[in-house]
Amino acid sequence: VRIRNNGLNTLNTVTVGMILNGGAPVIQTISPNLPFGYSTVVTFAAVPVTTGTYTIKFFTANANGINPDQVPSNDTLTTTLTIATPLPIPVSEGFEGSTFPPTGWTIRNPNIDFTWQRVSPGHNSNFSAAIDNYNNDGSGRIDELRTPRITFTPADSIILLSFDLAHKYYPDPTNYDTLKVLVSNDCGTTFTTVYQKSGPELATADTSTLAYTTPINADWRTEKITLKGAILSTGNIIVAFRNINEFGNNIFIDNINIAPPAPGDLQLLSIDQPQAVICNPSVTPSVNIQNTGSETVESVSISYSLDNGPAVTTPLLGLSLLPGQQLAVALLPAFTVTPGLHTIKVFIANVLTAVGSRDLNPSNDTLQRSFTLVGRLATPVSEGFESATFPPTGWAVDNPDRSITWERTTTAAKTGNASMVIRNFDYPVSNSTDKFVSPIITGFSGYDSLFVTFDLAYALGLNGVNGNLDTLELQVSRDCGQTTSTVWKKWGSDLQTATANGRFVPAAADWKNMKVYLTPFVNSPGFQVFFIAKSNRQNNLYIDNIYIFGVTLPQRLKDKGYIIYANPFSNSFVLQHYLPPINLQKITLYNSMGQKVWENEIQGQASSVITIAPIGISPGVYFLNLTYKDKIIVERVVKN
Repeated sequence: VRIRNNGLNTLNTVTVGMILNGGAPVIQTISPNLPFGYSTVVTFAAVPVTTGTYTIKFFTANANGINPDQVPSNDTLTTTLTIATPLPIPVSEGFEGSTFPPTGWTIRNPNIDFTWQRVSPGHNSNFSAAIDNYNNDGSGRIDELRTPRITFTPADSIILLSFDLAHKYYPDPTNYDTLKVLVSNDCGTTFTTVYQKSGPELATADTSTLAYTTPINADWRTEKITLKGAILSTGNIIVAFRNINEFGNNIFIDNINIAPPAPGDLQLLSIDQPQAVICNPSVTPSVNIQNTGSETVESVSISYSLDNGPAVTTPLLGLSLLPGQQLAVALLPAFTVTPGLHTIKVFIANVLTAVGSRDLNPSNDTLQRSFTLVGRLATPVSEGFESATFPPTGWAVDNPDRSITWERTTTAAKTGNASMVIRNFDYPVSNSTDKFVSPIITGFSGYDSLFVTFDLAYALGLNGVNGNLDTLELQVSRDCGQTTSTVWKKWGSDLQTATANGRFVPAAADWKNMKVYLTPFVNSPGFQVFFIAKSNRQNNLYIDNIYIFGVTLPQRLKDKGYIIYANPFSNSFVLQHYLPPINLQKITLYNSMGQKVWENEIQGQASSVITIAPIGISPGVYFLNLTYKDKIIVERVVKN
């Protein structure tokens, strides 16, 4: 027990006692010599214990010989110790018994306030375990419901942990509660996090500003966790369900099951091909499978269905897939699709292990994903989102988290009736990435320059100054996104075109046209432009009138390196260079008598196109001096 001197005088002597289960006190007098505010740990002799619950009371007395203590209210502490009978695997708990926590289970409630409790209803049952985050503002406070020590054979390579969950999140990111599942293999000395979700990711039944007290059966979701590797090396584990309160809403858990896998359990882990956006119409689908059972898998059939069509099956015979092992599988034959949105569904069947067991867990045997084949368009390419089809024909959206993403809207537009928006204001999580992908752009041979322009409208969110910022980035790829080059990127105030006090919907004056230089890609056989939104829950971002086009420069400009037009001029004329004029230092205009009438110091900072508008000069002949680092060029210009 740790004691601390709260008195003004140095604590020279004190009596420290311990009472176990109301028995005789065990007392020792020590001489700690503790100044004010210092503490020390007092250790008692080891006490043999058996299975059961113990109450241990510690107390102090006779501080510096003073009896009674002048502040007796802090002289006693009591703790409870539970020595539970280890539970052999499998373990199943549905909280239907009247004892809570269940026999051998424990609650860790460091703040001695609200914590886990038994409530009604459960999932297809009368009771569950829940914690009331809605009525308790204990931001950051932790409460754990822990299993007894669970024993098993260390040779078991996999253990499956599942539980039913119900939660509605409070729709404010500062109130996103968190549920963690932690596992200890050293009797609670250290824990490893194996599951963590919060806010919308944790939610099973959308959102609510009211207390969530009565989940219906449709609200529940079964969460599954595979335990394997070093965490199982000691042959025993303790599982902790940890609630982290943020004053959000109530969390319910039920039907906790901890068991070895079925003998024949093969899981379809992922669909690796096709990706969300593809450029080649011919696709060989590929998947990743894992043996999550306890026996070696010798055969399986894997089938796929394209756009709800007939199933195509790939039989895998003569396997030797060990428990825990993964395998990448290409599915034949390949298929061909037309540009647009498609769906592929993959499922496994006919699993057979080395000892003849079948797959007894069909819940992890099927996966489905949507994907888009982009089209090919020759420049110029224009998209104003006026068609009701979204994404527009030939374009694609990549939405990895399947949450909010790019969409067509008719609430605002720079021109016409519609534009494209990503609703960052309503995004449930931070650090999300969504891509709007162009067709493969072709047909620009003979162009000297390439550009993409678009109209943009964006306002900072309320937390945009000090919080994480929304970003818009343009990338270009020659190989369907395998490698990309960033050509434009803005965030925060640099991205902003308007201001707003809440959810942003642009007015006509809130739009700004952006022009991005793509000339380095002019010699490519084809390329794509990726509009990448990186949301940090700030505010809505709108895009309209995307235009990808090429420019052919006059042959005289290419031959001479520069041209001047219009000449004669009325109010202004243009000086255009073929290459960026990094050596240009100064532009000076003289009249026919040699008098300087206009000058601009450039110092290597000029753009390729410079507009010259000398104000207040009379019609007549003038001489334009272009001063470079290595030469001076003089051209004759005439004002009408």
